[in-house]
Amino acid sequence: MNIPVTPIRVLRTLIKIIAGLVFCGLLTHLLFHYLKSLLIAELSYIFNLDEEHNIPAVYSFFQLLAACFLLAIIARHASQAKHKLRAYWWLMALLFFYISFDELESFHERASLWIHLHFHTTGFFYFAWVIPTIFILLVLGLILLRFLRYLPADSRKRFLIAGTVYITGAVGGDVVAGQYISIHGNGLGWPYVVEYHVEETMEMLAIAYFIYALLLHIRDNIREPVIFSIINSD
Repeated sequence: MNIPVTPIRVLRTLIKIIAGLVFCGLLTHLLFHYLKSLLIAELSYIFNLDEEHNIPAVYSFFQLLAACFLLAIIARHASQAKHKLRAYWWLMALLFFYISFDELESFHERASLWIHLHFHTTGFFYFAWVIPTIFILLVLGLILLRFLRYLPADSRKRFLIAGTVYITGAVGGDVVAGQYISIHGNGLGWPYVVEYHVEETMEMLAIAYFIYALLLHIRDNIREPVIFSIINSD
């Protein structure tokens, strides 16, 4: 069976889902702020963008896993064609496989707590995972320079946009949040609530756009049929 897929419709659908999750997260937090009932507290947890094992976390997991799946399709095709970028596509697929499960289980936050407790990080580095992550991103950036160089221009531009927004949200957001917590304490005041909603929204939108970019890349660069056919119609 071949399923027709329209990249722009996929992107619009993902944006609508993300908007709904952000709205529910803010609404349930607002309701809990004023009502403080057990039912509202449970709903607030279920839709809290800053928690694990709830609806937003599971959605982010599957969205990242979808990107991993598309990367694997491209990597498999590149391997069959013995393309010079095939190793880079597989590396990207593996990275997204890890990131998807990290989004669900928050491995980086556990590492962050260990570093924070042992080295007493504070201020912009309160969330200490950003310290090794900045180094890792620099190394990955150097490794992937050749990959970006040989990508088609449209794909390169879209990938860079998605990556910039995602890293700004994930790393930049926790840098700002860390400074806020260092100054104001670990209470969930509204500035912090707004910050993590902006951070998580940027991450989810970046991956939605990356999925869109990958679908366009498959449409424009893979001539052989896959399990879906990518069409242009809106």
